[in-house]
Amino acid sequence: MKTTGLGYLFKRGKNGSKVKDSELGIYYLQYTVNGSKKFMSLKTGNKVIAQKRRKKTLLPALFVDTSEKVILHIAEARKLLNNVKINLNDVWLKYENSTKRPQSSTGTLGNYKRMWKCFKEWLNAEHPHITTVNQITDKEAEEYSVFLWTKKIAENTYNYHLQACNLVLKIVTGSLQTAFTGLSRKNGESINRLDFSPEQIKLIFATLDSKDFKIMNKPEMKLLCYIGTFTGLRLHDAVMLKTDSVDLKKNLISLTPAKTRNISRQVHIPIHPELRRQFNNMDKGDYVLPSISERYLRNPTGVKLDFMTILDEAGLTDFKKPSKGRSRRLYGFHSFRHSFCSIAANAGVPMSTLAGILGDNSRTLEKYYLKVNDKAKLDCINSLPSLIKLANPGVIDVEVSSEVEVLARRIQDACKFIIDNKMNANFKNQLLALLQS
Repeated sequence: MKTTGLGYLFKRGKNGSKVKDSELGIYYLQYTVNGSKKFMSLKTGNKVIAQKRRKKTLLPALFVDTSEKVILHIAEARKLLNNVKINLNDVWLKYENSTKRPQSSTGTLGNYKRMWKCFKEWLNAEHPHITTVNQITDKEAEEYSVFLWTKKIAENTYNYHLQACNLVLKIVTGSLQTAFTGLSRKNGESINRLDFSPEQIKLIFATLDSKDFKIMNKPEMKLLCYIGTFTGLRLHDAVMLKTDSVDLKKNLISLTPAKTRNISRQVHIPIHPELRRQFNNMDKGDYVLPSISERYLRNPTGVKLDFMTILDEAGLTDFKKPSKGRSRRLYGFHSFRHSFCSIAANAGVPMSTLAGILGDNSRTLEKYYLKVNDKAKLDCINSLPSLIKLANPGVIDVEVSSEVEVLARRIQDACKFIIDNKMNANFKNQLLALLQS
């Protein structure tokens, strides 16, 4: 680590913390432009190469006229911009059509598009002179991150915005790093939906059975809740479930969830007897829920709000306020999915089987869904067989002894050994006197 007229050279490990030159890591360069600190990766763990790249990057910058030219020179030297002069208005189409972008669900792709649009509109308002990708530098990325944070969005939403912009620019420019790569992320808690208990599920159906409770398409809403309870499908997939996906002869529901459509991952869900009884009365149209599915295509928010009305009537109105951002409901339609997983896990269903039903990988199930209850954990411990056979079984007495107690016990054992063994009487007495003194 050295500080010279060419900036401050230091090394970071995989976890981002500074390390010694002798340790594994990547060299970074800290430099100052108009009193503002800038950082850049030199993309090497070799000190000699790092020093050469530092000189190649910063020496020409010492002779340019303005701070803007300095910033632009640094960015181009880092190959962040890669001389890609794509118009900002064409960036999203290029990203969407790229064969190198990750396969994303329709919802995720829509989020990326919305977040890129937000950044582009901010650029147009704050830096109208920037019209192409190669003009975006660390300065604009950092300013935008400050703008996002002042909007009082949650930490995870903030991180998601930066991740989306970083990914779009990486794919479009073909660079490993962009102006967003070096920005630090915020640490925030993730608020996940709670699972419904069996008693709460009964309360939901009791609400739907009440004659006093009024809601649009009530019979279909009740069937929707049956589908959520006994399949674990997400709201979109449950609402848009087609009749030809339900095979009553094979007693199987087969479909490709919207979230895994791009990777063609199907799910096959056996039909629970309670759900089968409901399916016996369904119409023969294209969709199991014809009225709700048609409405969902026009106004998905309206369907979601109707389900929230059911939860409100059932008294399931718990909210949680994060450290930053808006409060979030702890119960929603997705709670059926959580319940499905928890109940199946507590019943001893293997995770591989559950993954095949839900279409999630085991890591996702482990992280978000499986909440094995205390009774299941106790049953697991009690199920362990007796592996140790003792001739004289009993409680193992483990004492905590001081050093003095240990020494006294050893002396007592030594005296007993001397007394019990045959040896010269005079010598025996001398040893005992020595140990007992």
